[in-house]
Order: sequence, then structure tokens, then C-alpha cells
Amino acid sequence: MSLFLTACNPQSSKAVLPQPAADLSSDSCVFLLDSINRYRKTTGRSPFVVDARLVSAARDHSDSMVQHDYFAHRGKDGSDFSERMARYGYPSSHSAENIALAPDAATVFRLWLNSGGHKTNMLSKKYTRVGISRSGDYWTAVFAAPGGT
Repeated sequence: MSLFLTACNPQSSKAVLPQPAADLSSDSCVFLLDSINRYRKTTGRSPFVVDARLVSAARDHSDSMVQHDYFAHRGKDGSDFSERMARYGYPSSHSAENIALAPDAATVFRLWLNSGGHKTNMLSKKYTRVGISRSGDYWTAVFAAPGGT
């Protein structure tokens, strides 16, 4: 079995509008969010708020990776995660994306926790909003800040 992961987090300073809540697409995504939020709590961070626009951006990328059989932050259409966020109505902000290719949420969480860049993205105080999606064994989490912070 092969497991892959990668993290990305360019900086931006534009404002973000208020965030609507959203449901995650599967129990495995809920498990991953719960795992991340429990870990954030142990380090004094607030839990992430799920945002429908970020879920859509994450789903877009997970679906694309599974449909086109690739694993990268850059989409087959040339988009990066900030462009996918904007496509679904989330204005530019400090943001980051974690991706993984793994069979289950527990494995994804363990991989991200043991990777410096992924762990930084999960624990950043700048990020308070999240969207998580899974398509097959392809996972995407998009982290963002509200208000351009």
C-alpha cells in the first residue's frame, strides 16, 4: 500500500466574508475533522468551523484527482487551491491546503500529524475555517482565515 501527502500554504491578505456552516460529505470526513479539532484543543487552539464554500473547493479537488488519476495541489485545469476557493465564493485570505492519498481518516490524520507542514496547517491560529472532502482514497482539507487575517 502506498501513502502520499503534501501541504501548501501561500500567504495572502485580502478580506474574507462571514462563513456559513456546512455539513461534511461523509462520516470519514467528520472523523478527520473531529480528530483535528481534538488535537487543536490540546494545544489551546479553537476548533475549526466548517464552511460550505471550502468543502466545495476541497470536493472539487478530491474529485478531480480521482477522476484524472493524479496527486498534486495544482488541478488538471491549472488551478491552485486559492483559485478553487474563489470559484466557490470564498474571497482570498490566509489559507492552506493539505492533501493525502490514504485508505482512511485515521491514517490521514496520523500522516498529517507527523509531517511538519501539514501539522503547521492544522494548528495555525490564523486558520479558523475548514473544508474537508474525500473522493476514493484522495483527501483534501482547505484551511482559511476569515476577515483577511
